[in-house]
Amino acid sequence: MVSITIRRLDDSIKAKLRVRAAKRVRSMEEEAREILKIALSAKSEAELDFGKAIRRHIAPLGGVELELPKREPYLSVGSLQEQAPSPGTGDSPPFPSPKPRSSSAFFTRRK
Repeated sequence: MVSITIRRLDDSIKAKLRVRAAKRVRSMEEEAREILKIALSAKSEAELDFGKAIRRHIAPLGGVELELPKREPYLSVGSLQEQAPSPGTGDSPPFPSPKPRSSSAFFTRRK
């Protein structure tokens, strides 16, 4: 066990500690130990979930009702193939297709 000394403690804090200890029928030293133990064993703000931390700060302000846009049905694969341009019809993209590389060219060493 280690002993510590707390210097320059305000008289009002000391008085509050004395009253709190008396209410719990403890010495001031024992009450200070208990306060430190509780304070240091609790999860800190950084350890809480980020979403919960945001919710805790925003909740007193009230909620926000957002109007969600109407969703369109998903396209099927068949409908996507019907919309795709046919090769050689002139509807191809304005950039050339990439040239395939051989795997040996990828792993060659330079000397």
